[in-house]
Amino acid sequence: RWHAGSTGLLRGAKATTYEGGFRVPAVLRWPSQIKEGRVTSEMATTMDLFTTIANICNAQLPNDRIIDGNNLFPLLAGGIESPTKVLYYCHGEEVQAVRQDEWKYRYTKNDGQQLFNLNLDPAEMYNVADSQPEIVKELHQLLENFSADTGAKFEGK
Repeated sequence: RWHAGSTGLLRGAKATTYEGGFRVPAVLRWPSQIKEGRVTSEMATTMDLFTTIANICNAQLPNDRIIDGNNLFPLLAGGIESPTKVLYYCHGEEVQAVRQDEWKYRYTKNDGQQLFNLNLDPAEMYNVADSQPEIVKELHQLLENFSADTGAKFEGK
């Protein structure tokens, strides 16, 4: 249970698609560009680093493929919103969850449908799937689309 450290109040651990398996802090330092002491809880992913660094270096990104990451520099330089609006959570080759804004929908055969409002419940303790059927339907469709687009396995088809 403790082999990978503590996730604090977050549910799960590494190798799970709960927040305890995915959510990690990032510490960035660039004194001339990033204000000291700035803290944000905006959504971002390590995939955004490639696009951000390429943008900072004025590198030409390839246009013959989809680039998954977003440019985070405006956020880092003091902007208030992340360009990352949707995040998919995969376990190996299987997509199990999606986050859009404050909502995180998770589906596995073992756990069934789970919906969490991460702004109110970052510990993922209260499954509100039954009381939010429209959000469940919308986010479930995002997982199905992601599976179809990428070839990722999805147990909820």
